[in-house]
Amino acid sequence: MIHLPLSLAGVVYTALKDIKAKYFDWKEEDKIVDVEWLERKDIKAELLAQGFELKRCSRNRLDVRVEEGWEEVCEPDEKNKVIKRLVFRDGGVLIRRKL
Repeated sequence: MIHLPLSLAGVVYTALKDIKAKYFDWKEEDKIVDVEWLERKDIKAELLAQGFELKRCSRNRLDVRVEEGWEEVCEPDEKNKVIKRLVFRDGGVLIRRKL
C-alpha cells in the first residue's frame, strides 16, 4: 500500500476528481438530424475536408462497422457534458472513417 502525506493525498484526489468530472461524467444522447442540417451546419463539408468518408448505418449493423474501422459521428456539448450522436429520423446513425 502506498502512504502519501495527507496534503499530497488531497492534491492527488482533487486532481483526479477534476479529471473524472471533465472527461468521464458525460451523458450520451441522440441528436436527430437530416442531410440538409448536416450541409447547413457545414459538418459534412468539414468532415470530408478532414479526409473522412461518411455513411449512414443502421443500429443493428453498428458493431460490425466499428470492427471495420468506422466510428459514430458525435457532437460534444461541453457546457452540459453531453455527447450527442448524430442520428437520422429513420434511426440510422451517421458514421465516419478516415480514407
